Amino acid sequence: MRFSRPERLTPANGKHHFFGYYGVCPWDITGRYFVCLETDFQDHMPSIGEKVGILLLDTDTGKHDVIAETNGWNFQQGAQLNWLPSDPGHKIVFNDCDATGTWSRVLDVFTREERVLPMPIYAMARHHDLAACINFGRLYKNRRVTSLPFSIDKNKDMVHPADDGIYMMNVTTGDARLIVSLDDVWKADATTNAVDDELLAEVGTQCWIEHVAFNHSDTRIHFLARFTDLFKSLVSAMWTCNVDGTDRHLAVPYYMQLSHFEWIDDTRLIVTMNWPDKTHKSHVQLTDKVGQGSWRTIAAEKLVVDGHPHVSPDKRLMATDTYIADGKRRVYVMERDTETLHEVAVFDNPPEINGNVRCDPHPRWNRDGTRLCFDGLGEHGRQVYVVDVS
Repeated sequence: MRFSRPERLTPANGKHHFFGYYGVCPWDITGRYFVCLETDFQDHMPSIGEKVGILLLDTDTGKHDVIAETNGWNFQQGAQLNWLPSDPGHKIVFNDCDATGTWSRVLDVFTREERVLPMPIYAMARHHDLAACINFGRLYKNRRVTSLPFSIDKNKDMVHPADDGIYMMNVTTGDARLIVSLDDVWKADATTNAVDDELLAEVGTQCWIEHVAFNHSDTRIHFLARFTDLFKSLVSAMWTCNVDGTDRHLAVPYYMQLSHFEWIDDTRLIVTMNWPDKTHKSHVQLTDKVGQGSWRTIAAEKLVVDGHPHVSPDKRLMATDTYIADGKRRVYVMERDTETLHEVAVFDNPPEINGNVRCDPHPRWNRDGTRLCFDGLGEHGRQVYVVDVS
């Protein structure tokens, strides 16, 4: 295989540019227009009033324009910016907030016509105007790195409330309903059901939802149920369920140190976790609703650190990345049939750009799998880079 050298896609205009999370396509349906975020700073988490710009980039001409601004963002997952599945050549959806509430906005990138939705999104479906939504106020307390600058949680004193969890929102109408409650997932697992709620409440522990994504036909989602134990350790389990909340399955139990995920298709997933060796992360393929008998490591001798896996549209390739090692971050592309691994990018990571303001590469394929983009650090600060794949 051949890969071009990484090229900066975003403008050198004195601003920082990034997209945010992995596994979401920033290109429109034509492949010409690219959306990302533009900010003046990268050294601290945003507060209300420190807005980020939504940048529309014409990749044919290089012309770019800030078409909107939002308060609802962070460096790790951006503004949950997506092209709208029903109109991916004209409309985008992204989050916003102020000190009193959170919501999302649907915007036509050309006419600037806009409408507001009652809830912020966490994950968009691939082919339908359907969004999984969570309580970002609860996330603010427990994982500031992926939250919005909004801290109100009506159930702040409850470990696993029955009226909070994952909501499924119709993006056309704005109608939303709770499909999985925190109480549901807490009581469904023997590990958490055996924990003393009063003791956890005394130390301020909460259960929360994170890392939701739709499978390829938008029939099921995966999500993480998380809490901090009495030793202040982050504990996570991965569940799957239908988009109406039925047929829940515990895919990966607690205490496996799992972190990142990717649907390969409707039933197979890739998960990074401490298995089978508990001393380091592996990329593990598993099958939904089958159990641990389906687990197998991917490139077991090569992929021995955590990463953000993203499979190409034709399923031949898997992109992933690394956290900081020896002051550098790396981006890889693996040929899935042979598990041949190619390093396609490496960049220096200054020690001060870490923690909540870190710049994870977060690989993202275009719609035909011929280009891969990722966020990186260089002479122009935080920018989006692209590699051509042939």
